[in-house]
Amino acid sequence: MWTSSCKAENIAGRRRELLEKGFEVLSKKNIDSVAMQDVADAVGCGIASLYRYFDKKQGFVVAVATWKWEQFREENKKRRPKVDFEGMTAAEIFEFYLDSFLVLYRKHRDLLRFNQFFNVYVQSEHIDTETLKPYQEMIGRLRTGFHDMYLKAELDHTLR
Repeated sequence: MWTSSCKAENIAGRRRELLEKGFEVLSKKNIDSVAMQDVADAVGCGIASLYRYFDKKQGFVVAVATWKWEQFREENKKRRPKVDFEGMTAAEIFEFYLDSFLVLYRKHRDLLRFNQFFNVYVQSEHIDTETLKPYQEMIGRLRTGFHDMYLKAELDHTLR
């Protein structure tokens, strides 16, 4: 059970715990059918504590999506054969990304299921661009990697 302590490390830990439990709950059921009370119950905190960290469900769902995809991105960075792809051809980078998709489908089915629920939720709730901004920025970082590979392919001609 949570206490009322507000130390900075406790705040970060509690926020992470909310995101972790939120992902668990939101990846099992359609997001529309999950109430914020369900998340609070899973964490073992009161609903007011949850709303102290996230003022509305839409913001919470976007925060969970952003956090989880960022986790996958960081895991993927650790798998890279070279930190910044220096010295690799575009074809080798493309192969790395294809392998990343295989890892995603083999080891992160919960993320894929959540993402499917998330896409439907975002469209049905008409979430405003300001709320979606953190998620869009994180997706932009993923998109940049693909764009950089494309630019490299134009130079080294290893991909058409």
